[in-house]
Amino acid sequence: MLKFASGRLAAALCAMCLAAPAMAADTAEQIVKKAEAAVKSAKTYQAVYSMAMNMGQMGRMQMTMNVKTIPGKKIAMTMTPMGVQMVDDGTSMWTYMSAMKTYSKGPSQVAKNSQTSMTQLGGIGNKAVSYKLLRTESVAGKLNHVIQIIPKAALAPGVTSTILLYVDQATNRMTQLKVSGSGAVQPGAPPMKQEMLMTVSGEKFNAPIPDSMFKFVPPPGSKLGAAPGGMRMPGG
Repeated sequence: MLKFASGRLAAALCAMCLAAPAMAADTAEQIVKKAEAAVKSAKTYQAVYSMAMNMGQMGRMQMTMNVKTIPGKKIAMTMTPMGVQMVDDGTSMWTYMSAMKTYSKGPSQVAKNSQTSMTQLGGIGNKAVSYKLLRTESVAGKLNHVIQIIPKAALAPGVTSTILLYVDQATNRMTQLKVSGSGAVQPGAPPMKQEMLMTVSGEKFNAPIPDSMFKFVPPPGSKLGAAPGGMRMPGG
């Protein structure tokens, strides 16, 4: 009798062990929220965002953003090869355009943009979205969750897009973001396909950042000019 009871207990424990991984698995939304929270809760955060864009008839473009931030308080960023420097010290936001040798000053945006989410990085802005866990894929030799970000409303009339977020399974950190879609550049024009791949590298959490990084000093020979339209400081 004791042997029979022990056997049943062992079988029950085995079944629980087999069920545990499935019970513990995060949903797509939970994975995304954890990846965002890791940055927003950091004392400091640094990373390099590299973007490769194929804009169809408009050609190809590559851009790199080097970001250093105290989330919600200060942020400094350089964009190459565009020659743009942006500094938000928590009071004012400064933007310097090296090609024009001009800089502008505006109100701080860091508190607002510290809430920047991966949906905004995908060009969705604050629209409501849902998440779908598609598959597991290897990126640079590491297993990643591949999550589709699906807007609940159209981004714009005649625009279609597919947004895929890649999150490292081991670290729960975003490794890359893929956006592909099509839409007319202007009314009546044929749809044009566009693609963007953004990869993340050089991430550092809670590493010291000199306060001088968040103090803008106008370069010699530069002058104060109007703020460039459409430019916005990205968040963490």
